[in-house]
Amino acid sequence: MRKRLLSFLAVLCGVSLQAQTLVTIGPARVSAPEFLWVYNKGNDVVKSEKAIRDYLDLYINFRLKVLDAEALGMHKEQAFIDELSGYRNRLADRYLLEREVSDQLVKEAYDRSLKIINASHILVLCASDATVKDTLAAFEKITSIQSKALAGTPFDELAATYSEEPGAASTRGHLGNFSVFQMIYPFETAAYKTPANQVSGIVRTRFGYHIIKVHEVKLNPGKVDVEQIVIAASGAENSTDTSSARAKAHEIHKRLMQGADFTTLANQFSDNHSSLGSGGKPQEMAPGQLDKVLEAAAFALKNPGDISAPVKTQDGWRIVRLVRKIPMPAFDQVKEHLRNRVAADSRSVLGQDVFIDRLKKQYQFKEDESIKDNIEALISKLSSAEKNGNDLLFTFGTEKVVLSDFLKFIALEKQESQNIAGLYKKFVQSKLTSFENQHLEQKYPEFKFLLNEYRDGILLFNLSEKKIWNVTAADSSNIRTFYKSKIASYSWKERADVQIYMAGSAEDLQKVKTLLSQDKTDAEVLATMNLSNPINLTVTRGLYERGNHMFVDRAKWQQNSDSEIIIGNAFVLVRINKIIPPSVKPFAEIEGLLMADYQKFLEDNWLKELKSRFPVKINYAELKKISK
Repeated sequence: MRKRLLSFLAVLCGVSLQAQTLVTIGPARVSAPEFLWVYNKGNDVVKSEKAIRDYLDLYINFRLKVLDAEALGMHKEQAFIDELSGYRNRLADRYLLEREVSDQLVKEAYDRSLKIINASHILVLCASDATVKDTLAAFEKITSIQSKALAGTPFDELAATYSEEPGAASTRGHLGNFSVFQMIYPFETAAYKTPANQVSGIVRTRFGYHIIKVHEVKLNPGKVDVEQIVIAASGAENSTDTSSARAKAHEIHKRLMQGADFTTLANQFSDNHSSLGSGGKPQEMAPGQLDKVLEAAAFALKNPGDISAPVKTQDGWRIVRLVRKIPMPAFDQVKEHLRNRVAADSRSVLGQDVFIDRLKKQYQFKEDESIKDNIEALISKLSSAEKNGNDLLFTFGTEKVVLSDFLKFIALEKQESQNIAGLYKKFVQSKLTSFENQHLEQKYPEFKFLLNEYRDGILLFNLSEKKIWNVTAADSSNIRTFYKSKIASYSWKERADVQIYMAGSAEDLQKVKTLLSQDKTDAEVLATMNLSNPINLTVTRGLYERGNHMFVDRAKWQQNSDSEIIIGNAFVLVRINKIIPPSVKPFAEIEGLLMADYQKFLEDNWLKELKSRFPVKINYAELKKISK
């Protein structure tokens, strides 16, 4: 729940920009640019007057709750401070490096996105900070494995035997299909540079050393929209359940090939709840997202309207109809999206020295003339019996760094015997990086925005837990009182106990009526009707509220009555066994729904109280301006 809430709050953060105030919430003022930054951060946000107003209402409610948390002092609690500090450290890591998003990297990402690679790999673990001895041992091991692969030993056997990747003994190193951004950059690069049926050179990543066997390189077909008919089967391969599902799927396919309507058969026979009643419900597929056999069948379809043969998947059988093919977009259409992906990816990170050089220029780094480019002079200062701890080493920004600072650094490093030049370089880097870290909020507005959104998200989660979720869990008596006060909202309308017989033809429907007149059970009727064809008849039974079912609602609403209903190619007999008058839903059956409704009730009352404490005033002129 927390992750989902924080994800939602990723578009509900506070920023502070000098501009026309859009809304005042108690002591807080929200500018129009501040709100628009939040609003536009959502994906595919439609900029309309209604959408903006609806979102503003959500934003106001969010800010009211954060103000309440601050009024309670929750932002001063140590657990909160520690969690926010940990997040800031992780966030800062993304800014304390040098990035370059070149046109070349963006175009490279696009070109790679046009291809899909199928590959296996072998990994020998070796941490980035491993000792020289351990690094050499890992390199020698991967070199030996590579030699065996190049000599012809089957790659999957080598992976199962030698790879240190968890689960390699069962996966035999196979990675399946992947494309750009799905592997870390050095690995991705090696894979794309290796021809099909070849073994790559040795690749170093933060995990260790790899070799890659590329099995296939193929063009990315883009995506497809498909509709499906799903025939569920949960039994073993040769079970009656699976055999029956197979026969049913093939009979449906036979009817489709004879011209039957896909939508009608999907509504009639599909076991997929998302497709039942919606004619198969179009679903977008991309390579690598679904069952491999299903994916192959879907992408093999050539033209809209083409229908696949029945496909066996893990959950049963599927028949797929192509709605449309969605080709890969042109470079100009996705250039900015790719630029953002590259900027967030490790491929845009340059070396540490480049980052430090930039900081030196920005903060006007200046070494004392006595030690500039003269490490011997620094060593002399350190070794002197009369060394002065106040001797200036360098200045930058507002900082003055003296010899005693370096001496403390050496003591903390506990490496007095290390090369002084190396230690001094590390010291300079740490000072510049620490200074940059302290000023990230001032230098990078987005850093401040992201930190604020996480801060407010934690506060809202903690306060909601205290005021809503924990209260609900411990408030059973008040929930029952709430239930009684809203009893009309928790009542069934008139319902009917119904059997629905759906036949494939008018002739079959008459046979069903004859069998029922002979007092045959549903099982006996199904066995007789489906003896020659597994989809001649389907039978369902259940309780249906009036107004909620396309066939039941067309039936004569009377106890112990039969009604014939024909809609298109659907021939249906609806048997109403019993009419059940309106009744109250038992508390135990709707406890989950009641909990959710009670939480909403508590939240509404909470917001009402907050709005009285923190008056909300909207600048409608400004709202109209930003809605255009």
